[in-house]
Amino acid sequence: RLSAHHFVSPLRRGSDIASMTPIVIMAAAPPRDWETVCDQPKVYFLTGSPLSQLDLERANFRAASTIFICNVASSPSQDALAESWIVDSEMICCSRLVESQLPAGARTLVVADLKDDQNHWFLPVPATSNIGGTVAQPRSKSMSASRMMYESDGSEAPRKSGRISAFLSEASSLAYASEREETQDNARKYEYFRQPRFASGQLYASTIITSLVANTFYSPSLSELLRSMVAADVHTVPVPPAWAGKSYFEYFDHLLW
Repeated sequence: RLSAHHFVSPLRRGSDIASMTPIVIMAAAPPRDWETVCDQPKVYFLTGSPLSQLDLERANFRAASTIFICNVASSPSQDALAESWIVDSEMICCSRLVESQLPAGARTLVVADLKDDQNHWFLPVPATSNIGGTVAQPRSKSMSASRMMYESDGSEAPRKSGRISAFLSEASSLAYASEREETQDNARKYEYFRQPRFASGQLYASTIITSLVANTFYSPSLSELLRSMVAADVHTVPVPPAWAGKSYFEYFDHLLW
């Protein structure tokens, strides 16, 4: 069900044949609009499954510059009945299989297409990647303290005076409020768009388009901004060794002063 026309056309726009990178589409069956792109130069279709190591070897995936794994396994009716992690299960398995077979320091970019952005936890930055370290799972430091307060309040309350019980109850309430606030802070801190994988262009979530359309309704200038960004010539340069590991705030401050 992949729209091959919308996928291939931007990659072939304004390029001469000599500089074109071959595009290989692997799926169990050709896309419905395959006839619209099959006459494009260096565009190929390979029948197979990206979950099969043999089929990946047939496609010579280790020599690819970019591997885009599109989630087309589930229909909308199935999505409504499935758990959120099941919706992206095949795509996650495929992404991790491909990345596990790439050599350390490989320049191949593996771009994952998520239907549910909450599933980005299942796609950490691989240890063999050159874009940074893995993302740690958020933990609540006040969890054990608040649990101890609740247990103490529940088991020792009959033996303590009313003043001590009231104090423990108030302490438990404060600990619960602190824990809830910390959990909300962690949720904001560990959202998918704050992760190295998303920042490096290796994670795509379909909710981005929904948010973009909604914000464009209130800020029409966003469409012009996106059009300018897509049409612009983007160049990447290596990070100087002196700036490796430093924050963007330090770099921004350096540019200002």
